[in-house]
Amino acid sequence: MNRKRLSGVPLILLLLATVPNRYVAGADPLPGTQPLTWEGDIASRLVEGADRFLLTELQQSIQQRAAFWHRDVTSAAAYEKSVQPNRRRLAHILGVRDPRMASPEMELVATTTQPALVGRTDEFKAFAVRWPVLPRV
Repeated sequence: MNRKRLSGVPLILLLLATVPNRYVAGADPLPGTQPLTWEGDIASRLVEGADRFLLTELQQSIQQRAAFWHRDVTSAAAYEKSVQPNRRRLAHILGVRDPRMASPEMELVATTTQPALVGRTDEFKAFAVRWPVLPRV
């Protein structure tokens, strides 16, 4: 074999390719498991199974959402206050730890060689912009 062809192949794949099939095929399954005997396109079956699982979880989340959201729609201020715990939890999950800037303003991004205007049609103009919301980000 050509050395250049092997440079991107992980060593474990090369080792597994050299193991005679009789050792792998004759191995006893782990306790509580069975050998995989599916025929045909196994990858498509796995993707379809994952798709079914995720769609079921998504459908169940609609009914379970009420347990986590206690919206107060009596006023805009009451609503903001009622969803604040959910927003804090989402910020934590996303890793947003720094406080937001008090009043961020959109900035045009341009250099001496590249103007902020990057595209134009008869209906609109597109500008390169930056909108800082978190400090140092």
